[in-house]
Amino acid sequence: MPHPRSFYRTRRFWLGLPVLLFLIWAWWDSTRFMSVLYFQLPGYSCNLVSLKGSAGCTCNRNQSPSRMDSWQFHHTPLSEVRYVLRNNSFFPRYFSSHGNRFGVAYWFIITLYGTAWLGTSLLWNRRKVRLMSTPVTVS
Repeated sequence: MPHPRSFYRTRRFWLGLPVLLFLIWAWWDSTRFMSVLYFQLPGYSCNLVSLKGSAGCTCNRNQSPSRMDSWQFHHTPLSEVRYVLRNNSFFPRYFSSHGNRFGVAYWFIITLYGTAWLGTSLLWNRRKVRLMSTPVTVS
């Protein structure tokens, strides 16, 4: 009777691993740099920020109809940032919200993603084992 491959030899595992590594790198990078992606939506200007162990988003209504460049990205060392956040922890609060801003800690994102990714990989492998061990009946 053939045996299914181990879960670490599946496409699901190898496609999920780069995402996990990227999230870990983003967490590490956010402790040394402030990364900001600015973009505009109709009537809103938004930015995605990675800073001090968390990722967040801010959206504001545009007061002027002028359009800025469609996308702008800045990657600045924390030593050059004018304001310093009070949060100096490598493990910030898992979720923060203030007015039109919200942020989620990288450790929380990595924990959720890792649990979902490994859980689905293991459950999928378990399903394959169960299906391969079920005898086929021919009528």
